[in-house]
Amino acid sequence: MICHDVFISYKSQYVDIVKAISHVLEEENIRCWYAPRDLDSRSAGVDYDDAIFRAISACRVVVVVLTDEALGSEWVKTEIAQAQNKRKLIIPYVVGKITCENGLLMRLQQKHWIDAYPNPERKFSLLVNNVKLLLNETLKEEPEQGGERQLYTVAPVSFDNDFDYEEGEALYQAKEYNEAIVALAASAERGNPKAQKLICKLFFDLDKRCDEVSSEIWDMLERQAKAGHCYACFAMHTKYYRDYRNYYISFDYLKKAVREQNLGHAFLRLGIHYAWGMGVKLNYTLAMHYYDRAVKLGCAEAWSYLGQQYEFGSDRSPADPRKALDCYFKGAQENDTRALMKLGNTYAWGDIVEKDREKAFGYYQKMIDLRDFRGYSQMGLCHHLEGDMETAVKYYKQAALHDVADAFSSMAGICWNDGEKEDAYRWAKGGYLRKEQFAAYLLGFFYEQDGEYEKAWECYFCRYEWGGLGAEDLARLYVENKFRPEEMPIGEIIRMLDISARGRNEEAVNRLIEIYSGDEFGCKDPAKVEEYKQIGVSVEMADQMYDCGVKMMDGDETVFNPYKGLDLIEKAARKKYVQAVEHLLKVYEKGQYKDREKYREWCRYGLNEELLAGERLSAVLKAVLDEHFDGTAELPAGTFEKYARQAREQLERGGSDAMPLRAVAYRFDPEFDPRAVEDGGITEGGLFEKYYDYFWAYDMDQRHAKELEPEFWETLRDEAVYAESRKRKAGEISDKQAFWDEPNQFFDSYLELCERYSIAPQPFTRVERELLCPPFITSRAAWRFGRDVVRCMISLYATGQEDILKCRQPITDEQLLDVAEQSTDDTVQLLLVAYVESRFEIEGVFLWYNKLYRDGALNPKLAEEWWTDYREQLAKLGIDLEVPLAGAAAEEPHAAEAPDGDSGTDDDEFDRLLDEFIQKQLDEAEEEKIS
Repeated sequence: MICHDVFISYKSQYVDIVKAISHVLEEENIRCWYAPRDLDSRSAGVDYDDAIFRAISACRVVVVVLTDEALGSEWVKTEIAQAQNKRKLIIPYVVGKITCENGLLMRLQQKHWIDAYPNPERKFSLLVNNVKLLLNETLKEEPEQGGERQLYTVAPVSFDNDFDYEEGEALYQAKEYNEAIVALAASAERGNPKAQKLICKLFFDLDKRCDEVSSEIWDMLERQAKAGHCYACFAMHTKYYRDYRNYYISFDYLKKAVREQNLGHAFLRLGIHYAWGMGVKLNYTLAMHYYDRAVKLGCAEAWSYLGQQYEFGSDRSPADPRKALDCYFKGAQENDTRALMKLGNTYAWGDIVEKDREKAFGYYQKMIDLRDFRGYSQMGLCHHLEGDMETAVKYYKQAALHDVADAFSSMAGICWNDGEKEDAYRWAKGGYLRKEQFAAYLLGFFYEQDGEYEKAWECYFCRYEWGGLGAEDLARLYVENKFRPEEMPIGEIIRMLDISARGRNEEAVNRLIEIYSGDEFGCKDPAKVEEYKQIGVSVEMADQMYDCGVKMMDGDETVFNPYKGLDLIEKAARKKYVQAVEHLLKVYEKGQYKDREKYREWCRYGLNEELLAGERLSAVLKAVLDEHFDGTAELPAGTFEKYARQAREQLERGGSDAMPLRAVAYRFDPEFDPRAVEDGGITEGGLFEKYYDYFWAYDMDQRHAKELEPEFWETLRDEAVYAESRKRKAGEISDKQAFWDEPNQFFDSYLELCERYSIAPQPFTRVERELLCPPFITSRAAWRFGRDVVRCMISLYATGQEDILKCRQPITDEQLLDVAEQSTDDTVQLLLVAYVESRFEIEGVFLWYNKLYRDGALNPKLAEEWWTDYREQLAKLGIDLEVPLAGAAAEEPHAAEAPDGDSGTDDDEFDRLLDEFIQKQLDEAEEEKIS
């Protein structure tokens, strides 16, 4: 005869839990038996084993309070064996961490466990319901008993007043995560969908802080995951999510987590796994699919990831800024702080919307209002990038007060740039301890700069483990610095780079191309090189699009598609890739793809984005300004002023780069008219100086040539050592910047024309051979010579000679030579050719002087390099200027026996003068540096 319902088997030190279990069961009219309570009160004088034998035989259900101690207890083993012999229903109720493995555990593993560890009281209601269900089954099978006792009423599934869920939610909001997980897991295990979703959000929010979860809770969740609970599978996924070595385990848990189709965060993480190729082949299409599934399940966090995918595009779909912005807005409306930050950044940087600092700060402030204090860091970053360091630091300090990890990395960067190395390390280490990814990068960078590659590797590797970022930094240490840990084969580096490359990391793509292009690692593979170049094109890497575009334009029939090539080059140019912009300017300016509209478009793009420099900048400025001045394509007032300013700055810098602007320089001066100078024969004063600057001295440094002191070459010009060199043509001595052999041809033709037309010649100074200083005339002489040529040319306009009048300014050298070629007057022809040749030669003089006299002061190092080269050239011509070796004086002949001539003495004297001069310049330069 059955006189009680439940027999409780346990180890004696857990009697308090047994009392509680007995209490909750008996409150539901479920009769319990456990020793020593029932043994002492009902079985006095009976042997323990006999009493227990009868109690097990007389019960319907056995509850075993399962712990390691219980598994090792001989009494418990005997009790469970008897229960199984009597075919009793057994419920293992786990209240302790199970580490013991034995035969009893093996037998009990066939039963459905109630996992109540580490908080047994939270599963009492679950235990009561399970006991009732089993008792009802036994009662139904015992008609004579069922007639006397009614079936137990099992509490209906209702979560309206779920005590565990309510407590779990409160603990979660208080950031008491371990206690919250236990409460929510109890509710979730009973099937509460709200608890299941909230526990997933909790683990999603923990992210890199999953190590704060206790090992006991991980054990509980693992057991629940094995029991098929989807929320527990998601929780277990987060345990492995940040360890690249366990991506496959993480992905496997996620697949199990999405079986119930209602956990939005699980679908979001599934999308992230596909977007980054984490434990599964990278696939942007599936990433977008799962992001969309997460959004539809109400996962607010998914909006920012979906928007991010639209913002940057992929190898399968182009970027769509409008959709990206829409996603960020929707996430922000649901108070997702990541979406708010993304939205704030779009307005702060103005990449996909018009820049609006006020709106950006509004979104950052909303982050702060939602207690995401990264908003302070973002505000600080805005001021930081604008150069307002004082305000930036104030915001970073506010973020640091709230323990925002990225504030530590920002402060580390500031300190490093300010030379405060010790503080930089301290801030970076603080962020590193908080698992902030950029702090890990900075700390690794600091170590790398200091040559501590092992520590740098550790930091970069941790960054990769935390967020899958930084493969390119590890590869740099591995490839460039040759730091190659034994446990890290090149194949693993390639695998990490491949994930980053497909995630639009340009440095990773280029590194893979480098690895597969060379023989160093034994994996040279042209096919792989081409594959990653195509990946670079598909993710819109500017350099790869440019290279592919050029190849399509110039390649053989297998790749030839010039218009698709031009399209790729234009895409690269839109990313401000200078080579692409310059290529388009060249292609559209002339040739088979000539297109004036396209040329004009890319000229203005290059100027507006300030991508051009040097002679190309001057040529483009001239092109757009010419069209403005002649009315072909007038510029808005603001744009014209911007381009005019760039042109003035280019002219002021001077040099050969400014040459294309010479013809339009005067047009920026409303008070200047070249005709007034030419018709009035003005050869002195302010108007002449402007005329000379605009139409001759396009290398503006010529205006300062007379200020160069001391004149190094004039100091040495009269030394006897040059006697032999002056007898030779300049071209025989140096093939660099040699002054021409007939410098006075222009003046000879000029005098002939003055006599023919009966005009008084302008005064000028011929450049005679004795004025030349190897390898050419001095800067001051060249400056005077150029001004004399211009004066003479201006005076000839009064003759009215037809060909000369065609040479009014502005005119290019090419146009002047065309006039000379068409002229039938030999004297005029010689004059015009000599005029152009004079400009060329004077230009060579000043280019050389500009190189040696940087900022108007002699560069001793360059002077010494030139002089060494020049002496070697003289030596080849038989003019030996070498200095006698030290100590050779004892072997030289006495003065009375010296050979004819003073060349040795002159050599010594020259070298002494040269050494003194260069040393003086070096000393002055050092003093200036110190001051």
